[in-house]
Amino acid sequence: MPSLSFEHMEYFIEVCQRKSITEAAAHMFISQQALSRSIQKLENQLGYTLFQRTTKGVRRTEAAERLYETFLPSVLAYKKAELQVLSHAGDPQPRILSFAVAPGIINSLTPELFLDFCKLYPGLELDIIDMTDKQAVQYIQEDSRHFGLVASPERVHSVRHDYTYLYTEPTWLLVHKSNPLAGCPGVSLEALRDECVLALSKNTYYQDALNRAVAPFHFSVTPYFESADIFDLVRMVNRGTGVLLCTKQIFEEATANDAVLIPVAERTFDCPLSFIYQEFSALDTLAQEFILFVQRAANQTDNT
Repeated sequence: MPSLSFEHMEYFIEVCQRKSITEAAAHMFISQQALSRSIQKLENQLGYTLFQRTTKGVRRTEAAERLYETFLPSVLAYKKAELQVLSHAGDPQPRILSFAVAPGIINSLTPELFLDFCKLYPGLELDIIDMTDKQAVQYIQEDSRHFGLVASPERVHSVRHDYTYLYTEPTWLLVHKSNPLAGCPGVSLEALRDECVLALSKNTYYQDALNRAVAPFHFSVTPYFESADIFDLVRMVNRGTGVLLCTKQIFEEATANDAVLIPVAERTFDCPLSFIYQEFSALDTLAQEFILFVQRAANQTDNT
């Protein structure tokens, strides 16, 4: 049997990840006809069918699954090496890496972390797209190359997707210093029963998660006021308008001098931060490197 062409194998992997000849061809900047011929040649050489066409694209056969698992590590290693070589070559081409971020989440990660990653790939620009967590889920469903940074993918999101866990942010109750709770060393979520609770808008998973968290106390929260901007809500607490569950980083970023943070006894409303996507192997190599870079940095910070 003649040697397998690496180019054919790379095309095969791309089709597997995109689940579409059309999307794979567009991503690799070749015609659909050329990609189809490449897959046909590979099938002829191997002697078995690799894909079955469906109304939504293509589906791998059992033989293709085995081939995919065998060659994926090699193709990914090649792409990573190629990316690093091209990034450090003279006169690097500008490249933009876009991803969605839910409200307030980016403040949990230091700007220096992103700068450090950009230094590894000269010419790289990070395009951070502000979206609610619900919008971020819709964003990643639109394209297998899309990914986002959100909180609570396991507990809150109503749509199944893959994710890379970073770490968990504890949630605190933010109250005005005149609130009787301000002098408490800690507080239970049950205390929200008699408070004017501020919340992120219904276009997020915030309220769903909040009501799940207070359900054991046999009541639900009807927000006193809603906003899509978490920092607007912090400023409202600072003026004595209501109370808010948020992370310490968000509070510090808003510099609310007349508000007080109180530890929450229950951990059911904490914020596990994660990158979400359809399938990790379907992301661009640069996106994969970025996610793993942030995860390693997060783990190092969490262990110190």
